Amino acid sequence: MRQGVVRVVFVGAMVIAMVVGLGGVSESGFLDGNWQYKRAVTVYNANPFQLTQYPVSVTLDTQSLISAGKLKPDGSDLRLMHNTAEVPFAVADINTATTKVMFKADAPANGNNADYALYYGNPLASDVSVSHEKIAYEVIDEFNDGVIDPMWSFNADTVNRYEADGFLYVEKGPTGCAAEATLTGRNVSNSEILHVQFRSYSAWVGSPSYNGVHLYLYAPGSEGFMSAGASTYDKRPNNAAPNTYFNKTGASSSEISAYRCDWTQVNDRWHDYTAYWNESSNVAKITMDGVYYDEENSMGWFEDSSFKFSFGAHAFCPSGRSYAKFDYMRVWQEVSVEPTTAMGSEETTDTSPPTTAISLSGTLGNNGWYVSDVQVALSAADEEGGSGVAKTEYSFNGSDWTTYTDPFPVSAEGTTTVYYRSTDNAGNVEPTKTEAIKIDKTPPQVTINVPANTEYLLNQAVTADWSAADSLSGLASAVGTAPSGQAIETATVGMKTFSVAATDNAGNQAEQTVTYGVCYAYSGVLQPINPDGSSIFKLGSTIPVKFQLRDAGGNYVRTAIARIYVAKISDGIVGSEMEAASTSAATTGNLFRYDSTSDQYIFNLGTKPLSVGTWQIRILLDDETSKYVMISLR
Repeated sequence: MRQGVVRVVFVGAMVIAMVVGLGGVSESGFLDGNWQYKRAVTVYNANPFQLTQYPVSVTLDTQSLISAGKLKPDGSDLRLMHNTAEVPFAVADINTATTKVMFKADAPANGNNADYALYYGNPLASDVSVSHEKIAYEVIDEFNDGVIDPMWSFNADTVNRYEADGFLYVEKGPTGCAAEATLTGRNVSNSEILHVQFRSYSAWVGSPSYNGVHLYLYAPGSEGFMSAGASTYDKRPNNAAPNTYFNKTGASSSEISAYRCDWTQVNDRWHDYTAYWNESSNVAKITMDGVYYDEENSMGWFEDSSFKFSFGAHAFCPSGRSYAKFDYMRVWQEVSVEPTTAMGSEETTDTSPPTTAISLSGTLGNNGWYVSDVQVALSAADEEGGSGVAKTEYSFNGSDWTTYTDPFPVSAEGTTTVYYRSTDNAGNVEPTKTEAIKIDKTPPQVTINVPANTEYLLNQAVTADWSAADSLSGLASAVGTAPSGQAIETATVGMKTFSVAATDNAGNQAEQTVTYGVCYAYSGVLQPINPDGSSIFKLGSTIPVKFQLRDAGGNYVRTAIARIYVAKISDGIVGSEMEAASTSAATTGNLFRYDSTSDQYIFNLGTKPLSVGTWQIRILLDDETSKYVMISLR
């Protein structure tokens, strides 16, 4: 039966990518190894004959794969497998939505081959390049590298051959009929439709009467051959033409009887030839420079055959030498019903989601509370050999997600829950994680109601009244000079401070302080001095200055320290104070003495050192208070 092989399907300029070898990795090991993704490929053949190594292609959206991080940007981690065997392929237009992956496939008659698969997703893959021509053509030689390819061997009649300037030169000597290059080591498969395309330049040296270029397809077992070429005949006008010819042992097809062009149109110039044979219709054709010239019927002689392939220069006049130059040689085949392909959905060996870690930076207080804004950083990693992290997201409510790019701040006080997760390139989504971020930047609130900033009497019963509260992290401790609800200190006189210090659970501290005074219950000055300042005394007399002190319970205070100062008032202005002088030896300096009989503090003020006018008397008590009264002298 017919076996279809390579045909030309490539037009225009295409970007050719790399093909990478797997090094004999088995399919099971392949999926379980470094390649993360697989897509099954099926080749469908609607022809009534088997296809063998026939070029097909599948379309792959490599742009999306590269964007998702599943495929390397140059596509070098693409692989094609047939069962456990690696298949060469070429890629056109990488990083587009319509990338073509081209390869040679086998498919049964009126059936399909579902044993192909594409693999990708290995960032460590290396490249081995192959051109699309290797996929498209069964035989191709552009004669461009200056070295004759080892696939060609030459017959004995070839007296000269070389490759230079982009062509192959072959020359026939003065004896023999043809200088011939033969494809060695393999045959050209016979498909439904066979194409042979070449460009050549033919000429002669000496005087051959019949020269030109040819190609032969020799059937196995020397059963016969098919020839195609172009030649001149006796250098007569209109005696030159491209032609095709079939020969089988004991029979041959008739050659054309009418030549169609002048011999000068064949020699000494370049021409493009295409030989075409349709096995189904048994018809062979040849064109020169796009013009159809000849058609022959193979009469079914070479059904289901494969051929040895040769080409060269010929001249059927032994005395002459001819030569030909060939610019390229291409052989390809096709079928009338093109096979189709289908690609399955993406499979992956990566079934484990990535793992995301969170780190917080800020000023950490107590009990997991931050006392400053917090910077949140996320980092994600996929398992070793995994598909890689595609994205990391975070949310503050678990439903509205933001793609993470850089650390972000959390400044709201209280507890903020950050939800976060990552997705790998295989589409595995990590279960949502949460992190409660507790921020308390505000110290506790302290309120002192009692004591107030005022004066209390000695031994007065005063109950402390204060409170501390924290609405965020909560109150950890609060300590006052006296506990709230207990008595404050009034057992001694003087200025006092009352403080309350509070600490919340985050470690923020607050302190409030109140200053209050503890003083005596002062009776006011006693007679003979009027408290209202209306008293008038004779200059030089002694004036008894007297007062009593009690505590809050009415008990006399006998141990107070009191001093007396006087200052003259002139025009309503109080002058400089001076210590008062006593006329009593029992009084020291300007200190009052205590009279236990009358429970009074007494100072006998001598007025001799003073002058006529109004004087201010100031009594300074050891409770840090001063008492004033006015007298007049005349």
